[in-house]
Amino acid sequence: AEVVELATRTVASSAIALGEKRADAAAITLSTGEVLVVGGRGPSGALRTMEALDVLRSVSRTIDVASLSRPRRSPSVVRLSTGEILVMGGVDDALSPVPDIDVFDPMGARRLATLPFAALPSLSVVALPSGAALIVHGDATFTHAAVARPDAVVPLADPPHGGAPHLVPATDGAPFLFNGRYTRLDPFAFRFVDTTLPSGLVPDAAIAPFALDHGVLAAARIEDSALAIRATRYDLRTPLVVDAESLGLGAAQHLSPDRPGPLIGRDGLVIPPRARVTVTDATYRGVVLRLGGSGRDLPFIELRGEDSALVLRIDDTGPCTFPPASAPFTEIVREASGAITLVAGDVTRTCAPLVARERVTVTMIAGTAEARVRGLRITRQ
Repeated sequence: AEVVELATRTVASSAIALGEKRADAAAITLSTGEVLVVGGRGPSGALRTMEALDVLRSVSRTIDVASLSRPRRSPSVVRLSTGEILVMGGVDDALSPVPDIDVFDPMGARRLATLPFAALPSLSVVALPSGAALIVHGDATFTHAAVARPDAVVPLADPPHGGAPHLVPATDGAPFLFNGRYTRLDPFAFRFVDTTLPSGLVPDAAIAPFALDHGVLAAARIEDSALAIRATRYDLRTPLVVDAESLGLGAAQHLSPDRPGPLIGRDGLVIPPRARVTVTDATYRGVVLRLGGSGRDLPFIELRGEDSALVLRIDDTGPCTFPPASAPFTEIVREASGAITLVAGDVTRTCAPLVARERVTVTMIAGTAEARVRGLRITRQ
């Protein structure tokens, strides 16, 4: 394996010796910075093995690295926002599709589960902010979609059919699908919707679209022997409907719909232990989040920027904590200037850092016990 130094645009002089010769492999970056190389084709055929590459030390290891449930050539791999690694697709030595998904722990050291999933030859997958993965796969006749979690695979309504599917990720949970035409996933209704493109962004079947940054779609075309790039930005602004009695978003599946855990009833939104529920997309600079209750009764709140970097975490132990008040409501105000204020009754607290003019995503997180949220109101600017 060769290492490219992006700063100097050169290939490092020393390559990393693999533990096993392989081609047609997949790879994913682990949270440690190591690269997990998955499956592929070796001298004797399809491989079940994986290995982790330490780029800084230029070494490969197979110790504490799990194996696939069956050999795979040309698999697809994705790391979920919760850390788990999913391996899917690919073919065996008879060129038959491998009919399942392997689920590994965040280090790739242990196979947690193997889920039935019959993938068609062309497959594209992206991680969603909610902790699941969106899969689109197809052939010359059909295009199918599904959401994969560490414990289950849930089919979705089929997107419009076209050519080989290609997904472009976005942190707002609404990735683009290009299969000869453009659609986008509506993360609240969980269906694919048509996307209106500006005249300069014309699909080119020879070059798949790609993400310049999260939420920014780019398409390239060959024009007059030069590679011309056209880019545009899309905002998905699906309104939230407020019910005065509880958290009313129309139905439970409208909030983090790929996770069946969060339930909405007369007790409000129930968030399972350590579950994450994203309540806005990444297109708003100013947000006012009003929650019923105060202090330790509330879930943790995270504000993340468009690059997924943590802007601020509000909890009961860190540098930014909820005001110690027994007020019926707590408001978290994030001004467009970046200023963040917490208000509970007559208690007001200002938290740093103050990141100006950066758009943010708001996520609610349960701790070791389930969290319950009532009376949620969101004002987004």
